[in-house]
Amino acid sequence: MPRKRTKRTRKSISNEGEETISAQNAKEQLNGEEEAYKEDSENISMLGHYITKEYELLRLVLSYLPLRDLNAAAQVCKTWQSAVDVIKRSRHARPQWLFWHSRQKEIGSEELPHHLFSRHFFSEPQLCLMFMTHKLTTTEINCRRAKAPCPCGSEGKHNCNMKHRILHYMRAELSNCPCVLVEGFGVVGTSNDLSFTAEIEGYNAYSGLLLPKTPSISVNVFHFTKEKCIRFNLLETVSNEEIKCFTKLSPSTEPIRCLLLFCRENYSHTVEKLVPAIEASQGSKFAVGGGFFDSINVGSLAPMNERRHVCLLGIALSGEGIHAASTVLRDEITDQAKVIEVMEELRSCQLPGQDSAAFMFACCGRGRGWYMEDNVESACFRHLFPTTPLVGYFGAGEIGHKFFPETCLQERQKGKKPPNEDDDDLIRSYTTVFVGSFVKFFCDEENLGLGLLRPNLPYCLRFLILLI
Repeated sequence: MPRKRTKRTRKSISNEGEETISAQNAKEQLNGEEEAYKEDSENISMLGHYITKEYELLRLVLSYLPLRDLNAAAQVCKTWQSAVDVIKRSRHARPQWLFWHSRQKEIGSEELPHHLFSRHFFSEPQLCLMFMTHKLTTTEINCRRAKAPCPCGSEGKHNCNMKHRILHYMRAELSNCPCVLVEGFGVVGTSNDLSFTAEIEGYNAYSGLLLPKTPSISVNVFHFTKEKCIRFNLLETVSNEEIKCFTKLSPSTEPIRCLLLFCRENYSHTVEKLVPAIEASQGSKFAVGGGFFDSINVGSLAPMNERRHVCLLGIALSGEGIHAASTVLRDEITDQAKVIEVMEELRSCQLPGQDSAAFMFACCGRGRGWYMEDNVESACFRHLFPTTPLVGYFGAGEIGHKFFPETCLQERQKGKKPPNEDDDDLIRSYTTVFVGSFVKFFCDEENLGLGLLRPNLPYCLRFLILLI
C-alpha cells in the first residue's frame, strides 16, 4: 500500500526553520560558554600557581577561610597543607556558638546546624554541646533538601532520598568531634554577633556551644547508666580510686574548675553524692550547673548498648584556662531589679569576659510565665556581660549552687563569711542557675600571626580559592 504523503504547509516549514536556527544558536552559545570556562580555568590555574609561590600571600588568603573550607584547601598540595597547618596552630582558640529559632513549622535548609558549622566556625572543636526543643529533635529532613552528605554513609552522596534527623547531619559534619544533645522545654541562645540573647519557649529553637581544642583546657565527659547509679549509691564512702573508676576523673591531681551535670529526675540523689565526693577528693569547691532531662543523646561518648540508658551525664572542665563562677536566682526573685542585683554580684568577680562562654539552666516554670515579660533574665545577663555568649535550656529541675573563686572572695569578702557556705543544696526547682563558666580560652599572642578570624573577606575570593 503506497505511503500517504503529508502535506507540508508554509507554517510548518517556517516552524522547522526557526527550530533549526534556535538549535544552532544554542550550540553556538554552549561552545562560547565552554571556551569562556576554559579561559577562566586557565586564568584561575595561573593565579593558583602564583599564590602557591607567594607563601605569605597564600597564608593571608587562606586565613580568611572557615574550618571546613580550610581543611578542603589542605588537600590541594603540600605547600597549601603546610600553610593550613600554620594557620590552624596560630588561630585564636575561642568558643563558637550557634542559635536559631522560628515560629514556622519547618526549618529552612540553610538554617540547619551543619550549615552554620561550615560557615561560621574557624577553630577545631573538641566537644559540641547542643540544646534543642522537643519538636525539633524529632524533625526529619530529606537528604536532597538538607544539601549535605547522607548521614547513613552513602559515600557522601546527597540523593539517598531518605529522611534523617537534624542531629544525624550534625554528627556527619562534626565527624571528629563528639556531640551531646539535650532536649528541653525551651532554649536560651545568643546571636552570632552578640547583639541579643533570647529565651525561646513554645516553638522550634536550638542553641549550642563548641569548645575549642586548646592546651589550657581539659574537657572530660563521663556518664552513668541505671546500673552504674545503683552501684555508686550503694557505696558507703567514695575514695579517689572509686571516683576514677566511675568517672575516669582524677580530681586530686587535676582539679575540676567547672562541672556541668545533666540527669534524670529519679537519679538526682547520685548527683548529691557525687559532687561532695569530688570536692573532698580535690580539697576545694568548684562551679556546678545543669538540669534534669527527659531525653539526651550522647552519640559516640557511650557504647552502643548504653546510649539509650544514660541516666546521668557529666562534663568536667579543668585547666589553667578555666575561671568559673556560678550563682542561683532563687524562687523568691520575681522582678528585674533583683535579677540585676544577683548579676552584679556575679560581675564583681571580674572574671574574663572576652573569648568566654556562660550557661543558663532555668526551670520551665520561669521565663515569661514567671515575670509576665519576655527575656528578663537573659537580657539582664546580656546587659552586664555584653561580650559573653549565653546558651542553655529550660528543664523540669535544676542542678547547681552558688560559687565564687577564692581570689574573688579574698578581694570582696574580707572579714565576712564566704557566700559559698550559705547554701550547699544542689537539686533545685523554680530557680535559674547561671553557671558563669566564664571559660577563658588562652592562646599564645605572639603566634596569632595571620590566623585571626576575618569574616569580611569577599565571597568571590573565597570561591576562587576553592576552585583552585
